[in-house]
Amino acid sequence: MEGNRARAGGPRPRGPRVVNVGRGRSITLLQPPESALEYGLDVARRVHDRPAPVRNGFIERWRPSDPPPPLAGMLGGGQGGSVRLKLLLSLIWFSVKAPHNTDYPARAWAALLGLDEPETNGARRVNAAIAWLEKNNFLRVKPRPGMPAEVFLLDERGDGRPYTIPAETLKAKSDGERPTRDDYWVPLPPQFWTKGWISVLRAAAVAMLLVLLDDAKARKDPDGIWHSPSRAADRFALSQDTRTDGLLELEAYNIVDKRRTPISPGVFDYRRLRNVYDLHVEQLTVIPGELRPKKRVDVDQLDAELAGIGDLHELVESSETRH
Repeated sequence: MEGNRARAGGPRPRGPRVVNVGRGRSITLLQPPESALEYGLDVARRVHDRPAPVRNGFIERWRPSDPPPPLAGMLGGGQGGSVRLKLLLSLIWFSVKAPHNTDYPARAWAALLGLDEPETNGARRVNAAIAWLEKNNFLRVKPRPGMPAEVFLLDERGDGRPYTIPAETLKAKSDGERPTRDDYWVPLPPQFWTKGWISVLRAAAVAMLLVLLDDAKARKDPDGIWHSPSRAADRFALSQDTRTDGLLELEAYNIVDKRRTPISPGVFDYRRLRNVYDLHVEQLTVIPGELRPKKRVDVDQLDAELAGIGDLHELVESSETRH
């Protein structure tokens, strides 16, 4: 695949292009609208280029008998799942300070997400997404006649609790209760917005990016990520089509490399292979379509940029030692 040869920065691409992903399928690689880049940079300045911390509990569930995690439920909730997901992630990125509220007009959110006709149809799609997110306990909305509504972010796990910064919740537990996996998060880099990825990646690709970030952080290794179909269904509750389409798109955009690796137990056994994926977060630091930077970026580096948690690993290690 042409995109997989890209490794060192290059000129900004021009317009969409079609990439063959095999088996007669192709993906159109898009370019972010200038308005999406402009609004992304504006928000980045307001939040001091902070990554967006997305809780594990939004992405995965602990037992197959549990309800689907919010990520899967959001994509399976009918038309509009893409706008809901991208808007919620953007609100998590933007809503830094308590009470974690925003009052951006719908047209501004539509422009940030790269929606067509942001002043009209795009704004209506955003308002529909806000209504769905409020109904499903991700937001609290305070109408203001003649002005944009004030939107208060709730916990992204959809339980209706007030939102708190994950790192602050973890620190609050450091002197007593032992942290659980649900207290941790994955960081989406600010370039996800400032380089326009939010506007070009489809919902399946965004979902699989979160899944891969989750796994890379848990394994402390961005390479060789693999899920059996049954385990993926048990843990993430995403459909096979979502997983396949999302991974194909991430590969086409050069965010992941797919490779075949043997799983045979010995050299004289029948040779069996499976697909594994190497996650390259550094691709998100350039405009979609540009060549991949040479310097590797891992999830821990992104975490270190989250405000106030430079001592995160020390905090966690000391907590686990006490228990």
